[in-house]
Amino acid sequence: MAKPIIYTSEDTNGPGVALTGNIQNKLKQILKRCLVDGYPGKPAAGWKMIHEHPEGFSMTNGIGIINFASNQAGQSQTTAVVYLAETATDVSSAVIKGINLSSGQFKADFNSITTRHLLAFNGTLRTLKNVRWCVVADDKTAIFLINAADGYSQPVCSLYFGQFASDYFKDEAAFICAGGIINTINSATDNNLDAVSYLRNPKTGVVDQANPFLKIYPYSRRSQVVETKNLDYFSEETELSKALVHFDNGMCGRLRGLLYSDMLLGYGWKTSLLNLGVTNPQFNDILDFHNVGINIAFNRGYWGGCFVTDDEDYW
Repeated sequence: MAKPIIYTSEDTNGPGVALTGNIQNKLKQILKRCLVDGYPGKPAAGWKMIHEHPEGFSMTNGIGIINFASNQAGQSQTTAVVYLAETATDVSSAVIKGINLSSGQFKADFNSITTRHLLAFNGTLRTLKNVRWCVVADDKTAIFLINAADGYSQPVCSLYFGQFASDYFKDEAAFICAGGIINTINSATDNNLDAVSYLRNPKTGVVDQANPFLKIYPYSRRSQVVETKNLDYFSEETELSKALVHFDNGMCGRLRGLLYSDMLLGYGWKTSLLNLGVTNPQFNDILDFHNVGINIAFNRGYWGGCFVTDDEDYW
């Protein structure tokens, strides 16, 4: 696998923040440049674009396909619907047709469930203009992170897609998408990694007729300590581990590149960064890469404790 690369909204010659068009087009302007095309100073991560439509696009890592579609029935203009598939058989529409087309609990071959896996941009993220974003990716996995501004209650969004480090499989059964929101959940706090889509049962490798819920630990909705102190006591003891993938009441693997600390899970982003040696953390420090033994790229969400790295030992 290729070495992970960090792409940011501040990169010279990169996509930047002057994004245009509908939601899927703005997403494509970021993800295609980072994952497929590259730009001066940053090579492409190694994905391939297989489908481009005025309302949707699809990319593959050679294991599975991810499809983003906007302006879909019943969805707002600030929402993209996320689909996964093993192969594409028809790319003439925004939403592709293909083998094992899935989105959350929806399985095109088996059920007519109306809920979908959404990438919903709330509050000041709605237009995806003048935001701060970061992509950390290799040729099998991509992590897309975006936030609006400094401040405790500002919107953030996270999306992990591609391969995870499965304990059982290395093929389609290890291809997932986590992040955004399932449209039966109405809380903006779910805009981290609660929503999950996947192609095959990650323990058996078979296609389930309706996806049982797969969960990522640490879970995003946790009680949080008000951040009023620096955890200097813990600084030398802090250990970072890859986030866990849970299925059917048991672990089935870990996310690549996304780390957490059990010690910091109950604390917000500011206390977490103070604990890791950042002297005056601001929310936009997600794009300031501080050396704490590995290259840290992101402090996920308001509640802290989750980070992204390009260190190959964690991919």
